[in-house]
Amino acid sequence: MSSKHIQSGLIQKLRSLNKDERQSASVDLLKLLEDAASSGKHGDNNPVYTELNLLVRSLLESSNNQDHLACTTMLLTLAAMDTLEKNQKVRLMIQLGSLFKKNDMAVCVEAAEVYKRVIQKKWPEVVPLVEKELNQSFEWLENERNEVRWITALLLLETLCGSGIPVVCGYTLKVLNYISPLLRSSKLELRMQAARTFDACLTQVPRQNDMLRSILLNHVSEELVKDWQLGTVEGYHAALFRCQGLLQYGGTFMQTHFQEASEMALKLRDYRDPVVRKKAMSIFPVLAQYSPKSFANFRINGNTLLATISDYLINQARVNERERASSFLSLASIARCCKEDFECFLEPTTKAIREILMQQSKTRNITNETDESTTAILQTIAILAKAFGPSLTKHIHEILNLMFTTGLNQALCESLADIGNSIARLQKPIQDRLLDMVSIILVDMPFRSVQPSLDSLENRIGTMSLHYTPSISTRESLEVGLTGPIPIASAIENAEIVTDSLNNSAVTLEVSSKSQQGNSTSSLETENNAIRSGSESMSLVVSAAKKIAITDETLIFALCILSNFNFSSRNMSGFVTNSLIPYLTHSSAAVRRSAMQAITHILISDSLYDMIAGAGFEVTAEVVQRLIASAVTDIDPEVRLMAVSMLEKGHCFDFHMGKSQNIQSLFLLLNDEAFDVRLTVISIIGRIVNVNPSHVMPPMRCLIVQLLTQLESARSIRERDESTQMIMMLVLSANQSIHPYVSDILRTILPRINNGPPQQVSRLFDTIAALARINSNAIAPYANRILASIVQTLSNSSSSRKRMSALKALGNCASYCGMVIYPYKQYPQLFTTLLLLLKTESDEMKEETMRVIGALGAIDPHQYKEAVNQDLIKGGSTSNMSGVSGTFATFSIENNYNISVNPGGDANINGATDNPFSGARAGTGAGIRRQGSLLGKKHGFNAAKRGGGGKRQAGPPPNVMTVFNSEMPRDNLVGDIQVDSYGTEFTSDPNYYISVSVNALLRILNSPADAKSHLLAVQALNTMFAPLQNVCGQYLDSVVPAILRAMRAAPPEAAESYIERLGRLVGIARQLIRPYLEPLFELFDSEAVISEQQQNVLIGLIEVMVDALSGNLGEHTSKVVMFLISVIDRDVSKTCRQALNAIHALQILSPSLDNYLFLVMPRLIALLNPETKQAVVMIRSLETIQSIASSVSCRSFASRILQTLIRLLQTTLALELQTSIIDTLCILMEQLQDEFTLFMPTINAIMKKRGIADNPKYERHSWLLFSGKLEPVQKQRVQPFLQGESGQTDLLLGNSTFEIPRLNIDINQLRNSWLVQQHQQQQSQQQQGNSVNLMRWLDNFTIELIGQSPSPPIRACKELARSNQGLRGELFNAAFVSCWTVLPLEYQQEMFKYLQDVASRPDVPADILQTILSLAGFMERDEKQIPINPKVLGEYASRCHALAKELHYKETEWTVEGDYDTIKQLIELNQSLDMHDSAIGILNYVRKEQPDIEESVECSPILDQQHYQ
Repeated sequence: MSSKHIQSGLIQKLRSLNKDERQSASVDLLKLLEDAASSGKHGDNNPVYTELNLLVRSLLESSNNQDHLACTTMLLTLAAMDTLEKNQKVRLMIQLGSLFKKNDMAVCVEAAEVYKRVIQKKWPEVVPLVEKELNQSFEWLENERNEVRWITALLLLETLCGSGIPVVCGYTLKVLNYISPLLRSSKLELRMQAARTFDACLTQVPRQNDMLRSILLNHVSEELVKDWQLGTVEGYHAALFRCQGLLQYGGTFMQTHFQEASEMALKLRDYRDPVVRKKAMSIFPVLAQYSPKSFANFRINGNTLLATISDYLINQARVNERERASSFLSLASIARCCKEDFECFLEPTTKAIREILMQQSKTRNITNETDESTTAILQTIAILAKAFGPSLTKHIHEILNLMFTTGLNQALCESLADIGNSIARLQKPIQDRLLDMVSIILVDMPFRSVQPSLDSLENRIGTMSLHYTPSISTRESLEVGLTGPIPIASAIENAEIVTDSLNNSAVTLEVSSKSQQGNSTSSLETENNAIRSGSESMSLVVSAAKKIAITDETLIFALCILSNFNFSSRNMSGFVTNSLIPYLTHSSAAVRRSAMQAITHILISDSLYDMIAGAGFEVTAEVVQRLIASAVTDIDPEVRLMAVSMLEKGHCFDFHMGKSQNIQSLFLLLNDEAFDVRLTVISIIGRIVNVNPSHVMPPMRCLIVQLLTQLESARSIRERDESTQMIMMLVLSANQSIHPYVSDILRTILPRINNGPPQQVSRLFDTIAALARINSNAIAPYANRILASIVQTLSNSSSSRKRMSALKALGNCASYCGMVIYPYKQYPQLFTTLLLLLKTESDEMKEETMRVIGALGAIDPHQYKEAVNQDLIKGGSTSNMSGVSGTFATFSIENNYNISVNPGGDANINGATDNPFSGARAGTGAGIRRQGSLLGKKHGFNAAKRGGGGKRQAGPPPNVMTVFNSEMPRDNLVGDIQVDSYGTEFTSDPNYYISVSVNALLRILNSPADAKSHLLAVQALNTMFAPLQNVCGQYLDSVVPAILRAMRAAPPEAAESYIERLGRLVGIARQLIRPYLEPLFELFDSEAVISEQQQNVLIGLIEVMVDALSGNLGEHTSKVVMFLISVIDRDVSKTCRQALNAIHALQILSPSLDNYLFLVMPRLIALLNPETKQAVVMIRSLETIQSIASSVSCRSFASRILQTLIRLLQTTLALELQTSIIDTLCILMEQLQDEFTLFMPTINAIMKKRGIADNPKYERHSWLLFSGKLEPVQKQRVQPFLQGESGQTDLLLGNSTFEIPRLNIDINQLRNSWLVQQHQQQQSQQQQGNSVNLMRWLDNFTIELIGQSPSPPIRACKELARSNQGLRGELFNAAFVSCWTVLPLEYQQEMFKYLQDVASRPDVPADILQTILSLAGFMERDEKQIPINPKVLGEYASRCHALAKELHYKETEWTVEGDYDTIKQLIELNQSLDMHDSAIGILNYVRKEQPDIEESVECSPILDQQHYQ
């Protein structure tokens, strides 16, 4: 039956038959429900509530009683929640009704308890169902014959009758009629339950009118007579119940029946049935309480009723052990009522008590648990003391020592407290004996204030005097004393219960004398010997105390006595220092907590310890240091909480906590794992800021920044709620000390005040209320926004708590900020809302509403009417509330902070705001600087737009034509030829091949048509840049934007591939890429939901960026850290694969985490949980902690880390994990130095217990630490998972002489690529489509040229060239020349020979001819002569209609030959190219320089034609 949120282990605990275990599970379930309620989802929208409802339904359908008990516990826990909605409350009542119909008594009893809890809450949804439950109960009592049904009905009626619901009053008589038969039932259990219901029903009688009251009382009286007349045990028992009810609730009705009631009780006091006899004895106090005078004066058989009953009860107490307890309690109650008339019976009563205590002390063991009779005796003594006061002094003094023979128990302490408060003369004797008993239990010696001279004398004579005189002889003491220690029979189960019960006793003993002060000069062993040698003078108290077996429960109780009694008249300094402080290190956490309470109570109760000089000063200083040490080092969170709670409780500690070393330790506790500890420390820091402001203010300023940052960056509702609580606590405790920072706090909390769970919003309003009281000027600029939020909250009835807090905020703003009348003008509906609250809400909210109305003042009716009319014109209340939301849009609250911390520690917060009251704060410097919030603007994983950021919205993929802008590659090349290369061999430039390759790839990346080739282009760039070192830097300004544009245009699933290649590029370029990284940081969006693979590549990118930039990410560190934290938070699996990658990145980033430890360290520590995480996860977390601790100061988290490591060391069995823990301890030892010694005793004890105390590394570090020779060791740098392809770790940025390596080529493989066409030609001479084969040959030849190029940039494009024809054509010339220049001459000639053979084919494609021509022009431009006749090249150009190239080669041919045909072709080509001037120029040249050609017969017509044209 396990579920997603409710674990199976919790369900099994809820199904337990052990009630204590179910209660413990209920506490865990309540915490789970509170966490769920704080998530912002309410009702059935909350998954936890939904699962719980389904679980309850499934358990109700079961036939197993354990499942039904689990249901009752779940419903009881639900009933304790204050956030249930109407449908949930109704459903809870329906499910309770199903439980009432079960046949198991235990289930029905617990279900009735839940019903009682629900009725007490008086939910409006439940009250209408009361009549239905009443009628259901009546039906069961009338028709059912099932005892379980009857008891269930009685339980329901008891709850309803005691609820005070008005509708129940009308059913009182009916209820009495139905339960009357059950009061006479033969079954005692049923009869007792009917009696309880009867008693609850009679509580309705005083509320009835006179007539109905008379009817009800007469009915009860008549039923009493019927019961008496039965003459049976059941009848007498029922009659006594009715008689008691009439006496308690009948008022004057029983005045005429007092004698009858008395005689009835006297007759039944000796009845044979013990139940009836005990009930008759309980009537006596009721009679005395009803009419004390009648009870004292009424005579029966010549003796007064008081004397008769008192003598009877005293005699019963002496002789009847079974009824001794009830007899004494009845006597005490009678004495309290009759007082003066009872004084004559004090002597026999106290004598009986003394005799019984003497007898019990001889026959029973001394324990700290008492039986019923002893408890009754002690309660009787207390009641008598309160009733008679000092007149009882003589009697109490005689039995005071005997009271201590009952052992140290709760009843004794409560009795002594009442005696001391009532009889002032006995305060000192009580304190003396209590201190002796407590001291003997704690240190095995009686207590005595320090008296040096007397101690020295007693040491010499070997005796020890007591500070009081025993009231019985030594002989009696020896007779009473027992031999041998007797173990305590029943231990105290819970120290907190003891403490609470003692607190409830309201012990305030006042004493009138002071003990002498001094220093003890005798040792503990000497005093023990003196006690043993002086046993003859040992008092009965000391003897009894020494018989008590010492257990943790006994120690707790003894310490609780010190916590609850006032011993300020004693000099407790030596006792605190020598006896109590050692218990702060006791092995039991409960004992340590009790010791803290005892010490603190002693110090704050005595003004001696509140002075800044004098005898108690050093004691207080030592206590404060020990409490702070316990708060820092104790592994138990409850002990740490107790320590800081005691520091908060004791204002006498403030001076000592204001010392610089103590302030530093307190700030360490701000990172404690227990939130309650952090919250309490915040309160302490705010309080002591005035004690030592120079040491508190600087770190407190940083604390404010940290808290505001945590609130901004919190990823969960719980984190935001905790940050809100801490801010509120700091505001409440520091008061005027945070006056300069009110504006900054408001800027952070206002954007969050309308969103979030009610509990958090309520705290934000409470914070605003406190801020208004502290700095009203800072509130003024935000008044409209605050008022809008308040009005919106008051109009929403979903949460009473939110409205109450909003009311308080409104009242404080009106009172302290002068915000009067204006709210009514701005929001006319506010007055109507306040009036509605006065009509419908609770009394508390009504009182607060009245206070707010008074603070807002009275608006002129005419002005208010105008405001209402304007509001109606705008659209009424609904429209106005829309305006409330719109108000938020008109405010621009930017979280722009400038926080600087100077070397002295002072911080400065400058807020960019429109608030005229906020300006530059005092203090300047540099250190930590924060621009905007920690997170800044969030950006989507794959949707960062150029020039701005934002999350990628769902919808169709982007239009690739709109993504690519007009930015094109650098224009230093024209095609594949450099613009400034005329007359040079430009291919000899080492950068030429890089430029031509990069530009070719950039053209692909900037072309939407080549989108399928973008990834390969990026990969080619990585491969190209890998061996180039710093040469690639000049191309990054074009490459990085091109890659990002391609990534934005790509589908989302391809983004991870781009990012991976970007990471490799960063690893290659390293520091050179820093100016171009700004767009990359937009990828790290901590709020975006992305796949695991995308997370992995982003983490890899972070690693290489950090590694490449030497850990300096500048202002973007916060965004990177938040992204990594989001990965850790989202990974809830046990293997934590994603979290492992994130913490590896944090390990690389560790040198830059100094300002982000408060975000990172809690996540790493949370992974150190052996119950939920695997060993490898914990080991990696420890390694990351080691790396961080080696790089930055982790002193503020030292306590939290070490406490976690100590707990982990206690349970860890894996050797590898133990080794990692010890390595972490050693690194922390290196960093903390002497401060580490505080934790060493605990660590050494655990290591000894685990059998690893002789660990050589830990031992060596410990030896070096104590020798003062321990120095931190620099930890080896962690390498990123994603490395740059160059494998380089450092680049010489200033190396300008770097030579690009030349690669070897495989001549044979290259030769085969141009020879393959020859074989294909021989095999395909008779086949068609030979041109296709020729083009395929050219493609393969080009790919092989690129792949065999000796230039690394060219060769890097081989894979992309296989699929991209444009790249093949663009790189053909450069690849050909790079290979041709390194080939031997014979292979050069052979290559061109085969090129000519291919070109000479009649069916050769024009593309091949153009390629050859392009190659020829390229080589000619590069000052390399191509071994092909220009005339042949001209023919190639003519065949492929490349007129310009044909013209070029014809001009070359004419310069060589100058024949007629060449001139003719030149003229025709110029004419075809519309170059008429060139044609005419040739004609003129021919006529002038070659007249013989002009005279040629064949040429004349052509020349004449050109001439006329």
